[in-house]
Amino acid sequence: MIKIAICDDEKYMIDDISLRIMDYFENDKEKFELFEFNNGSSFLSFYNEEGKPDIVFMDIEIGDDNGIDIVSKIREIDENVIVIFVTSHDNYVNKAFKLGAFQYLSKPIDDKLFNEEVARSIKFLETSNKECVIKSEGKCLTLRYKDIYCYEMRKGKIYLHLKNRCYLIDERITIVKIEKNLKAYDFIRVEQGNVINMSKIFEIGLSNLKLDNEQSIPLSRKNRMYLLDEYNKFLLRRRV
Repeated sequence: MIKIAICDDEKYMIDDISLRIMDYFENDKEKFELFEFNNGSSFLSFYNEEGKPDIVFMDIEIGDDNGIDIVSKIREIDENVIVIFVTSHDNYVNKAFKLGAFQYLSKPIDDKLFNEEVARSIKFLETSNKECVIKSEGKCLTLRYKDIYCYEMRKGKIYLHLKNRCYLIDERITIVKIEKNLKAYDFIRVEQGNVINMSKIFEIGLSNLKLDNEQSIPLSRKNRMYLLDEYNKFLLRRRV
């Protein structure tokens, strides 16, 4: 079941987006569940108390609330939710994408683009929710690919980094093999001993890159150019 939330202070927009979603799932109405909110506080209460949606359609100006501020708050507890901003204001585009917006749709909504973004969102959900099993300290752990920040080789050992945890991998596997296995999930090897998740990149500097968990990884000039090229391709894939 895909949980979809709509947050907009104008009822006609909530109704419009709801109808579009119902039309999209016309032949599979059991696949989704809709939640509607006309202000930021009720949306945040739902988010904190009842559970996280998979996809959020968020207006920018919601009465006295601001959609950018609302998404900033939910990013503190959920960095993976798909957020599609729907607004008549284009001056928030940069702020929206800095918050990891999946897309930025302008009002009035284009029919074809809306359906494309719903399809892309579902495909992204299906891919990013895939799991892998790792062995660490004698235990088997099941992790989602989207929760992994990077793999690091240190003194001949492989470490897997999540947002706030690090696991020593028991299995005998090389960084090259990890890179090959995870390429389809937008992981890339940036230095000899590091394979990173491109969706977790926060900043690419001149001599290092930073991930969203504030982890810093050294970056040579040669690999920086390669990373910038691949990262731009990744961003295009996310938005096409």
